[in-house]
Amino acid sequence: MSKVLLVDTNFSSLPIYQSLVKHGYEVIIVGNNPNDCLAKTKRPYLNIDYSHIDEMSQIVSSLGIEFVIPGCNDLSYKVCSQLTDNGANRFLDSLENAEILNNKSKFRFFATSMGIPVPRLIPYEAACEVNKDIIVKPVDAYSGRGITVIKKEDLSKLSAAIEKAKAFSSSNQFIVEEFVSGQLFSHSAFIKNGKVATDFIVQEYCTANPFVVDTSFVVKDFDHSILSQVREAIETIVEKLSLKDGMIHSQLIISGNSFWLIEVTRRCPGDLYSRLV
Repeated sequence: MSKVLLVDTNFSSLPIYQSLVKHGYEVIIVGNNPNDCLAKTKRPYLNIDYSHIDEMSQIVSSLGIEFVIPGCNDLSYKVCSQLTDNGANRFLDSLENAEILNNKSKFRFFATSMGIPVPRLIPYEAACEVNKDIIVKPVDAYSGRGITVIKKEDLSKLSAAIEKAKAFSSSNQFIVEEFVSGQLFSHSAFIKNGKVATDFIVQEYCTANPFVVDTSFVVKDFDHSILSQVREAIETIVEKLSLKDGMIHSQLIISGNSFWLIEVTRRCPGDLYSRLV
């Protein structure tokens, strides 16, 4: 029986755990919150901070782990990519590619160079002169943390917004970009041999927090012309980065016939999203 290390203890990863067990794997769960769902209810469980790569590598080696599986958060995927680089398994993307996708600054530069529509980055020095609404974000935070939208008439608040973004960034870095308005959607595509094999569009709403999705539903009659453009953008990303087969999940803003990719990740989203699609 092959041993798998599931790098997440949150309830969102329960379907991943159940699928692994169903397919006959011996699953060991790792995370440093013993009160999380999987930590409390599933065994074996290792109470370890999985951001400590050396310790994780030692576990992989000493326990004879054949596969490391990310859960539903960015840190989990980054850790698993780094373990993949260290030889744990070869079906995840490299750490370099994970950084390009998950770091907002790196992804904006990459996408722009490929002609993929993303919000336009604004140099800090020019932010007060653009006469447009802007948004300030940490480059590596999640769940809407540290984000501030600044109206063009309130650009004096830029410095405070930057300090807030840096406070939520593990690398103390931020981006300033144009604020694009429209309807929020997500696109979940499953890649095989560099092409979209199947995909789902989900319409999303942020009712309690403007940057955190809390309501969503699958759209079955989505505009095919826009979907074709989104698929083309995703396949361009897959080709240029030589991404492995599997899921790639994106959030996008759509206004009229235009769209902008906002976030791209290879992990499964949280909140039992896998059940939704």
